[in-house]
Amino acid sequence: MSRKIPNFVLVTASAWISRIVSASIQVFIIRLLTSYLGADEYAYFVLLTSLVGWYSLGSFGIGFSLQNFVSELRAKEQEYRVYIASAFVAATILLLVLVLLVFLIGPTIAPLFLKQFNFIDLDGKIRDFVLVGFLAVIFGITSIVYNLWYSLDKGYLSSIIPAIASLVSFIAVYILTHFSIDNKTFWILFVYLLPTACFPTAFFIKTIINSMCQGKLIDFLVLKTILKRALQFGLFGLMAAAVVQIDYLVMSQNISSSEIILYNVTTKIFSIIAFVYSAVLTALWPEFTKSVAKNEWTKISLSIKKIITIGIIFFVLSGIVLAFLMPYIVKVISPSIDIFIPVSFIAMLTVYHLIRIWTDTYSMALQSMSDLSALWKWTPVQILVNFLLQYFLSTILGVYGIITGLIISYIVTLSWILPLRLSHHLKTKQIQRGN
Repeated sequence: MSRKIPNFVLVTASAWISRIVSASIQVFIIRLLTSYLGADEYAYFVLLTSLVGWYSLGSFGIGFSLQNFVSELRAKEQEYRVYIASAFVAATILLLVLVLLVFLIGPTIAPLFLKQFNFIDLDGKIRDFVLVGFLAVIFGITSIVYNLWYSLDKGYLSSIIPAIASLVSFIAVYILTHFSIDNKTFWILFVYLLPTACFPTAFFIKTIINSMCQGKLIDFLVLKTILKRALQFGLFGLMAAAVVQIDYLVMSQNISSSEIILYNVTTKIFSIIAFVYSAVLTALWPEFTKSVAKNEWTKISLSIKKIITIGIIFFVLSGIVLAFLMPYIVKVISPSIDIFIPVSFIAMLTVYHLIRIWTDTYSMALQSMSDLSALWKWTPVQILVNFLLQYFLSTILGVYGIITGLIISYIVTLSWILPLRLSHHLKTKQIQRGN
């Protein structure tokens, strides 16, 4: 009798394959754009697209809240479709509000964020800022469909669809770079981000239509329950972004275009490796939620130890390989712009990601059981420590100051708080079983 492949294995494998495709595409896009735009315009593109991560928080935790509720209800074999309908209606309303907000804040924020770039006028900066915000907000809201797929054991789609969107983006960018056009940065941003927004939007609309056809409309009591949990996820997501995505905001004020490009290329390469581990965590999240619902605490504890060990070994080996191959990789990625990446910078990024393996694993475990108390209390402290260190150290050490700030902020806060919090859960359950 054939054995069924565990869902998290299928999800993880599809995520890895899709990420390889997406990463390869991103490499070629960097190669295309550094040649087509040049150093200053590419740095401008990098700063604007770095905002996508912030706008992606627009769902304010609704997707993760829905994912946990659906996983829990399916584990208990209870009805869950009204939760989907209610969450998607709320997300639609939120989308309209945030799009309006983007148009209102653009004229104020754009000149400050893009102040170091003189090749484009004020109107152009505002136009590009609003474009990125508009498309990124659409992506951030409608991508809750990806969370839904994870909870429905269809997480492989949450990897495949973004990979297809990346491929379409690459084709569009490739075609555009063969033409000499006015406002080329605007059009590059447009064709680069449009597929990322359109694909989840199509499935988002399809889900709403299916819910209406099934007679599942918004239930305000259910919606209240979803939003109550979503508020925790949303605020935590905002705080987490303030830790890991504030780097480009600081660099927009203190770092030159050449160092922004160095940082961008290096972190892009590392993000490919990091995704291998994050794909495992994303796939295991609903499995952990089910284990919590079934009180399988020993299984959770053993899984955490196992995946952290594997992750550390994997990243140490990856860092060593990158130290030798980085000059050749950079030549492939950016042949037209001379970029030198020191071994010391590679070593620092490796250390940073080792710390992230530790903290992200415990963070995922706690979030899978909807326990955000430790994250709520300590992430604001980390934000303050990280911002102050990054801002002041970047004026002295350049991009090294950015990474140093991140490393220290994790060490003095979440790296020891989160394991303590999970240990509290395990001990509490052991006492309860003993009684």
